Amino acid sequence: FGVGQKAAILISGRGCAFHCGFCANLFPGKLRLRSPENVIAEIMELKEKFGVTAFRDEADTLTANRKWLEQYCRLLAPLKVTWKGHTRSDLLDKETVAMLREAGMIECGLGVESGDPAVLKLINKKDTVEEHIHAVQLLKQGGIISKVYLISGLPGETEESLKLTQRFMQQAKPDKWTLSLFQPLPGSDIWNWPQR
Repeated sequence: FGVGQKAAILISGRGCAFHCGFCANLFPGKLRLRSPENVIAEIMELKEKFGVTAFRDEADTLTANRKWLEQYCRLLAPLKVTWKGHTRSDLLDKETVAMLREAGMIECGLGVESGDPAVLKLINKKDTVEEHIHAVQLLKQGGIISKVYLISGLPGETEESLKLTQRFMQQAKPDKWTLSLFQPLPGSDIWNWPQR
């Protein structure tokens, strides 16, 4: 966020409807969202009491529930705050990106993990390299900073996987990226069933 701008972190929802093999989400397979009105009340309180004009929403998949998102963005837009959030590439389209931008979103993070389709399949990612490239393009065209999250050392990764991830980065050209080393987390499918 801007220099001197007061920012906060909030969570509009917990859990995720997806089952990525590396994730140790405490609420696997279930997305629990606060009501849009409840989240807006928190944002207004942060703004009025503490002068917060920016926030990061740490929900994993902000765009998973279309009806919820439409209401959230409709209520958020008049507050004139800027914010960052996360979602999945296969849950973005042009209309959704425009709605997010209108509501003040300035940066969207996408869990890409790898540019190798074989690795994505092995970790049960359920979205494709093509969808990741398309999502980055949609965000950039819609005026939202695109950020991708990558993981190195995932099961099944090879030298060719690294080349495919490099190719993805060259094709997609995201604005920002984060590379993490794979860590098998207790509770994740990879931790529980490494033989798979």
